[in-house]
Amino acid sequence: MTFTVDIHHHMLPDFFWQATNEGDHPVGGIAPPPWSRASALSFLDDVGIDVAVTSVSTPGVHTGDDTSTVSRPRESP
Repeated sequence: MTFTVDIHHHMLPDFFWQATNEGDHPVGGIAPPPWSRASALSFLDDVGIDVAVTSVSTPGVHTGDDTSTVSRPRESP
């Protein structure tokens, strides 16, 4: 039996997207599809991935505001 692990799985919930991007100018130049827990799990199931290790997406948790840098990663989607 094969056990497949995605070791670079991005999670980009709406609150993070809104806090780190400006309208039509997404960080990294590409606007990702809307993220949800259900869609992420569906994707993993569809492609046969058993476990995913979350990787913080661009631009990371620090965007120049120390206060939000502490609180943003603690928000739950």
